Amino acid sequence: QGTGNFSANIKFTESLRLENTIGGQFSSGKYISLNNPFYGSAASQGGYVYRSDTQVLSYNVLNLLRFKKTFSNHNLEALVAHEANAWEMKFADAQKSKMVHPGIDDLANFVIVAAPPTSYTDKVNLESYFGQINYDYLNKYYLTVSARRDGTSRFIGANQWDNFGSVGLSWVVTEEPFMKSLNFLNFLKYKISYGITGEQAGVGLYPGYNTYDISNLNGEISISARDIGNKDLTWEKSKMFQTGIEFGLGKYLEGSLDYYMKNTDNLLFNRRVGPSVGYAMITVNDGVL
Repeated sequence: QGTGNFSANIKFTESLRLENTIGGQFSSGKYISLNNPFYGSAASQGGYVYRSDTQVLSYNVLNLLRFKKTFSNHNLEALVAHEANAWEMKFADAQKSKMVHPGIDDLANFVIVAAPPTSYTDKVNLESYFGQINYDYLNKYYLTVSARRDGTSRFIGANQWDNFGSVGLSWVVTEEPFMKSLNFLNFLKYKISYGITGEQAGVGLYPGYNTYDISNLNGEISISARDIGNKDLTWEKSKMFQTGIEFGLGKYLEGSLDYYMKNTDNLLFNRRVGPSVGYAMITVNDGVL
């Protein structure tokens, strides 16, 4: 297993810079099961070996342009970015029986193919474009606005992409002149926000696609359905409202009170269907929470 990260920043001015980050992780696993030909479950087969190899590669690429500047009593920070995430797994296995030399687990040491060797590749990709603005005036009034567009390989066509965002306001009340006389109240901030987020994971890698198994049928190609996809599948969306206060009383007491409300629609889940259609489940967007 190995991980690696690389970053490079380009400073155009004191206020503008480009940040680039690349990170990756690779892992490789091997499994061997060897059964001897003399006793045990594989004695009747003259010995048996099963071997599998698994390789997993994932990486993240982030390119971010950041602007940060103070204008008198105004503080502004803005960014735009592109991010790409990818995950891929390669798997292969084989099994043979009738051992030639005891104790050697190489496939060449066995003469009978117990089952056809198999291999496959699974992958998923997520790509995002996003931006954010943070603004404050006199370190008293704060505004945050963000917007993003995300695309996933789990869905098909126009349903792959959707838009999300949020807006938040906060007010440090104790910075106001009329609060200076309240010596017991060190800090008081009121905050309110609303945002929309998306979810596309938790339903497999190919829920929008029909997938198939390929096998041998008397020397001919046999194709059978594995999973039935839903081409209309799209992002699950959550809308969240939050408001509250943060406070400090004296030197030893700090706290917060928050109220939030979250509503989720287009819930992703597996729905059972009638067995007469030829399959048992299909992934759908349905329901609210």
